Amino acid sequence: MISIRNSRFIRFEEGAAIVRAELDVDTAAELPAYDFIAGQCLAQGSIAHVVTTGEFFCLAGDNSWYNQDGSNAEDYPVTPEEEQDAET
Repeated sequence: MISIRNSRFIRFEEGAAIVRAELDVDTAAELPAYDFIAGQCLAQGSIAHVVTTGEFFCLAGDNSWYNQDGSNAEDYPVTPEEEQDAET
């Protein structure tokens, strides 16, 4: 089950309302597609709380959900490796 806790209108784009939302889902398998609400699309930065595990996911600009526990943080460095290598 998906519950919308809160949403904020951002803009209209191609006939759809773009909203940043806070969602509650029972399981991670229920994380919705960015366009699951008719006439609306979830914006980058929308968050979802998985009630059964306590995990938090955030919607990225590629419309994929990413776990915010830091487990894949090494895949997304704040400073690119090339810049780090140049500094050392």
